[in-house]
Amino acid sequence: MLTKNKFINYNLRLKNTEKLNMVISELKVINKKTDQKKEFLSCLIANLFICKKSGNELMVSRAKNYYAFIPPRYKQNIQNYQTSVEILDKLEKNGYMVRQLGAKGEKPDSYIGTDKLFKILNDSAEIEECIPYESIILRKNDNGKKSDIDYVDTALTMKLSEEVKLINNVRAKNKVSLKNVPADLLKDGNALYFAEKIERKDKKTNIDLRTTYLVRIFNDNFLHGGRFYRGVESNMPKAIRKYLMINGNETVELDYKALHLNMLYHKEGIKPKTDPYDDLCKRMPKLRSIFKLLALTCLNSVDEKKCIQAFREELKTGGLQSLLPDLTDRTLKPMLELFKDKHKKIAKYFFTGIGLELQNMDAEIAHEILLHFAKKGIMVLVVHDSFIIEKQHENELKLVMRKIYKEKLRFSPDITIS
Repeated sequence: MLTKNKFINYNLRLKNTEKLNMVISELKVINKKTDQKKEFLSCLIANLFICKKSGNELMVSRAKNYYAFIPPRYKQNIQNYQTSVEILDKLEKNGYMVRQLGAKGEKPDSYIGTDKLFKILNDSAEIEECIPYESIILRKNDNGKKSDIDYVDTALTMKLSEEVKLINNVRAKNKVSLKNVPADLLKDGNALYFAEKIERKDKKTNIDLRTTYLVRIFNDNFLHGGRFYRGVESNMPKAIRKYLMINGNETVELDYKALHLNMLYHKEGIKPKTDPYDDLCKRMPKLRSIFKLLALTCLNSVDEKKCIQAFREELKTGGLQSLLPDLTDRTLKPMLELFKDKHKKIAKYFFTGIGLELQNMDAEIAHEILLHFAKKGIMVLVVHDSFIIEKQHENELKLVMRKIYKEKLRFSPDITIS
């Protein structure tokens, strides 16, 4: 069953050139721009194969403007309108894939590889992911429409780029896998999207995962956002992450507890006596995730009305509405008032949009942690303020997390095992 669409990943390539050449010979499209067409075809087939295995449709844009407005900094040679449309049409015409029309003006057309294509691949393919063309990305948000924008390199961006390159080179030399994952946790297909090899035994699944690489995405300028994205670890539910292995070794996941609220207290020179969510939850753990969402919207909204609106939408998206009587203002506003009352000492930061500044701070902390271990050749997986490492390095990770945080905010953080 198809679960959802995936936009084409331009960093994927088919490693088996013999199988690629078999498709090329039938399509007869390699005349001009040979290398460009061959590389795009390699990328396209790799994406189609992965989507087939994970139960997704592949989205590829056919809009001229999409290709015309990709800033040169991010644009790969294969991101070419004429080449893309020519190859897409040839594959469809020759029965290698079928096309599903996207909603006009809303999303691109999507494609599904056919049995004819996968017969050539013998239902198996070696696929690799290339290190990103650009690892430092600047993105603007124009009324909810996000787009990558160009920027002039500075000493800071060049330094960050080199350091992320080092971190990615370490990722290239280490192997990530999942061991003994219960079948019911794989229903969304996302872990399967990154699978290289799958072995099922006794209702448990072992998966060798494709090597993935990190980028840092900043928002509007280099003082906002900047978190790490696109690693396999940030594309799977927390429930699955506990089955992660690095180089065949068990891992541990450590995270900063209630990070952004604690950061604000520490900025004010205050060390909270209790966990910022404990009093709000009143021994009802399920409410913690709801108040964490509320904190997020308080810090990212610019007024109370937009906060409530965003809170309502996040509850729906997260499937948490069943924990509350309803999602009306009558239910949500008292929760907001309670939250404000419990955190009067930092309430001046609410509805200021400070969230992206806090993200920038936690991203810098994450960067230094990953860099510390990369210089030793040790791989650390990262999901914002959460870090996954081989168990043998647990104590060092805890010490480094504490040291870097304290250098920036003068207080010792609360660190928990997820």
